[in-house]
Order: sequence, then C-alpha cells, then structure tokens
Amino acid sequence: MKKALAGVLVASLVGLMAVAATAQVPNLQVYFNGNPAYNSFSDTQATCNSPGYARDLYVVMNNWNMFVQAVEFSIDYPAALFFNGETSPAGTLVIGSSPSNGGTGGVAISWTNIPQNGFDPILAMTVHVIETANCDCTAGPQAVVVRGYNYANAGNGGNTDPVAVRWPDYVELSGVGMTSLICPGAVATEQSTWGGVKALYR
Repeated sequence: MKKALAGVLVASLVGLMAVAATAQVPNLQVYFNGNPAYNSFSDTQATCNSPGYARDLYVVMNNWNMFVQAVEFSIDYPAALFFNGETSPAGTLVIGSSPSNGGTGGVAISWTNIPQNGFDPILAMTVHVIETANCDCTAGPQAVVVRGYNYANAGNGGNTDPVAVRWPDYVELSGVGMTSLICPGAVATEQSTWGGVKALYR
C-alpha cells in the first residue's frame, strides 16, 4: 500500500511540475479583448459578428522572464478577418507588418529607449481587423496563428517560431507562437456512466 501511495504521489508531483513548466513557456498570443492601460488581456476565442465589424486584436508576449529589447514574428490571419493595419506601442521602431503572407512576411519591433519587462505580459502590437462575410461559424473554427518571421525561409533569414532579443546581452531566444480561434465550436461530449468511464482505462 505504501509503495502504491508513493507511486501516486510521485506521478502527481511529476504532473504538477509538467503543468508548471508548460505555464512558463515564453510565447506570443493573440487576444480578442484587452485593456492596455492596465496590461490586462483576455479571450483567445471569439465568435463572429456581422460582416464589416471592426475589432482590435492584441498581440502579447507572455512568460519571457527577461528584459526584452526586440521581438520578431508574423501572423496567419484567416479568411474571417481582413487585416486593416496595426499600431505599435510608443517608443518602438517597427520594420514590416504582421501578416505572414504565406510565410514570406512578418514584423520586427524594437523598443528604442527602454527594454521591456518580460516578467510581465508585454503588448507587442495592436492589430486592427474587419470581420468579413467569411466569418461564418457554421463553417467551423478558423485559426489566428502566430508564427516566426519569414518562416517559409527558416534557417535562411527566417524563423519557424517567434524570436525575442534579450537585454543587455542581445541574445536571441525563441518562443512559441500560439493559436487563437474565431468560432471555436462546442466541445464534443458524450453521456456516460462512471462505470463506462472506468472501463476506458482497463
């Protein structure tokens, strides 16, 4: 019994450590709602509005745990969203724009005066989009994917993943490009009994 209890305890601790490690992976995420004045961003999933509806998307750096001098990335926008420009935070130098253009585009952003505190979320960019007639939830989910800069040419001037530059040593570090969804759809569920659930694990 003690061995079984110890095994369960070890498995639980390993599971908790895996969750904690995953939670600290540096990433760039697109949020559908935000309040930049309070550095507060939420909702990685949204439903469609009527065609022509204008909305802002917030591209946020999470869990970088360093001071950030610059970042480069691109975004794959679905047919549901028409890219209508973007706004960078004050004090930045911007080269390019966020649409990936099939892997040949992207944007590089540098904070020219003060490195950003990557121990907190960093707003990298606000993107302005307009919902199109292709924003139809009956067609299923559509992904807004953050990728690397010029990812079609990875290894030859491009990167598959977003990259940030650490201050003060200017080391380049890769992060994870996250996916947000328009029309995420319902989570599939099925009625069952507790015995039926236990039977899945025999």
